[in-house]
Amino acid sequence: MRHQEPGQHDPHPLRVLLADDDPLARRGMRRLLERAPDVSVVGDCVDGAEALDAVRQLQPDVLLLDVEMPGADGLAVAAALPPDAPYVIFVSAHDQYAVRAFRAHALDYVTKPVSPTHLAEALERARARRHQRQLVEWANRVRSAVSDTGPASPAQEPYLAELRVRIAMRELIIRVADIDWIEADSYYARLHVAARSYLIREPLQQLDRRLDPRCFVRVHRSAIVNVQRIREIVFEPGGERVLLLSSGARVRVSRTRWGALATTVRERTRVTPVDVH
Repeated sequence: MRHQEPGQHDPHPLRVLLADDDPLARRGMRRLLERAPDVSVVGDCVDGAEALDAVRQLQPDVLLLDVEMPGADGLAVAAALPPDAPYVIFVSAHDQYAVRAFRAHALDYVTKPVSPTHLAEALERARARRHQRQLVEWANRVRSAVSDTGPASPAQEPYLAELRVRIAMRELIIRVADIDWIEADSYYARLHVAARSYLIREPLQQLDRRLDPRCFVRVHRSAIVNVQRIREIVFEPGGERVLLLSSGARVRVSRTRWGALATTVRERTRVTPVDVH
């Protein structure tokens, strides 16, 4: 893979990886990127498998990903990316894949022939997202350092009250209290809200740390349940336990997590004695 020297304006240029099976398209995209300020092309790939390997090895900030490629296409590559994946900008000669691309949490969708203006806007959006991610990482490091070297801060990070879900060209705001249960879906999490479900690009373990434990309990390595939605606990032969939720969903409870759930349910349903005196 060819490498480009970092840009002169930014000490940390935007690291971009190309993935397109058309050599002419890759060459044209390289020329556009080489004229873009503060961009470093870290490599190019000819198919989905090579793109996934390059993401792991090179850790780019942005993946410019063609939709139609032999073998695993761009949509399959995006679905296989890890949680700390680069921002994906899809590139295609057709706009028919746009809805599916944004469902795959694409940052942008650029059509061929690529407009330099549109590409610049997409890269600037990626640069802004990277800056936000760096600020969050810096804040987390500071918080960790303070907790390791000094007394714990009395101010606890607030539990999540709402979640944003990207659907095509819209973003929905979902109240956490309205969620029935959350299911692990590869590197993502699927929110079950009444009869609808929404995929968000957050691992289940990360969500578990930000949810109020008085309301949400991890009942399985792949499931978190809103205890307010539990309507019945079914004890099946063999010791298995299944939760029947108000939505009609059935969620299995693992043996190792039953104790935590039982404690939470017991606390929520305990009747406080009344002082008659």
